[in-house]
Amino acid sequence: MAKERSSLSLRYSARSLRDGFSERGPSKSASRPFDLRSSLLRVFGVIQRKKVVILRDNPRLCGAVLAASDTKGAMIERLLAQPAWRPSYSIESEDGARWKQLATDAKTVMARLHWRERLPPIIARRFRDIESKQQVRAGRLVDAELFAKLVGSIMFELVFDFPMSTEDEALFYSASLEWRKQIAVKAEGDGRIKQAFWSRLTVLVEASEFKDGLTTYASDPAAWLSVFAQPFLISPMINVGDIFAAAFEFLRKDAQQLERAKGWARDGDRPRIEGVLLEAIRLRHPFPILERELSRDLDAEGHKIAAGTHVFMTLDDFDQDQTFDPERWLAPAKENPYHAIPFAAGPRMCIGKPIALELMAQLMTGFLLSESLDSFQPSVGHLFSGRDNDGKESIAESVYQVRVFAKAMWRSMRIRS
Repeated sequence: MAKERSSLSLRYSARSLRDGFSERGPSKSASRPFDLRSSLLRVFGVIQRKKVVILRDNPRLCGAVLAASDTKGAMIERLLAQPAWRPSYSIESEDGARWKQLATDAKTVMARLHWRERLPPIIARRFRDIESKQQVRAGRLVDAELFAKLVGSIMFELVFDFPMSTEDEALFYSASLEWRKQIAVKAEGDGRIKQAFWSRLTVLVEASEFKDGLTTYASDPAAWLSVFAQPFLISPMINVGDIFAAAFEFLRKDAQQLERAKGWARDGDRPRIEGVLLEAIRLRHPFPILERELSRDLDAEGHKIAAGTHVFMTLDDFDQDQTFDPERWLAPAKENPYHAIPFAAGPRMCIGKPIALELMAQLMTGFLLSESLDSFQPSVGHLFSGRDNDGKESIAESVYQVRVFAKAMWRSMRIRS
């Protein structure tokens, strides 16, 4: 569950600037207010001597771009996300040989987990624990923190095959917040907390059935530890909360829609439950920007984009149908223009998609059927999503962002093509 997440949230408006979307000419939505983020992306392109295309509509063209390239390129992921993830490597942020190695190893670990058989009973047991806590702590909400800890404990037990301790639960949640705020370009993550997490993860992996990887990658243990840190632990604790906060925002806006969703949960209607989740991702994607660098010419949806072009898809200001309609996902992929948006497409499609959908669909069903549904409030205390807090930066956060972008500009000058 990945993380093309950097918020790039600096933006402001001014009139009369036209912002074209491809080297062939402006898109139908070319006339729009000036925003600093797009200007920064274009400056990265100028410095690196690369063409930049910014897609704010046409989901089918976005899908074609995503399917055509396995390279994130040398801009947001390289300049912002990779440094923010240290000491871990992020599968979603890396390119080339390291990405291929991490992706291959993660798929190997997924196969060894036998998650299809083991995940459902773990979720059911942890969900009962949450409901028990609700009864013991009258009035306690399942807020963003408790929900993130629930997700973390499920994934922890899936990987290490024993329940998560209270101490690990607190440490892993704290670490996820430190990574979350740095990836969202809000502040520098606390290195001490990250290192405490990293040390604990090392001990856990050394004592697990996966210790063999530490020997294989003895020259760079981070290459093995990252397979567990990012896709199985930190990213789920961040991204699943983002998605559920959005999903329940939409469901609670429409009482009839919420009742329909409850009915789907009672009926075990998995396709429509997944539709709720996919609609939440489409409309409130956890990752404000997707990016790819094209290694070959692309001719799709009436547009030609040259090889070497760096394409950004800005999903937080995407021109798309704003109707929350979970049943649109019942249509075949070729009939649904948004099919590639939630988990991407092509060689860089999210490798955790099957586990993510299983985890989220079961949690969604459980909460919809719960007698304490009113206490499930994943948006309460929800911080540093990468988009929900955009435009609400404090002075300190704004100063931090300026420093980060200045460093990114300097690094861009050193990696010119």
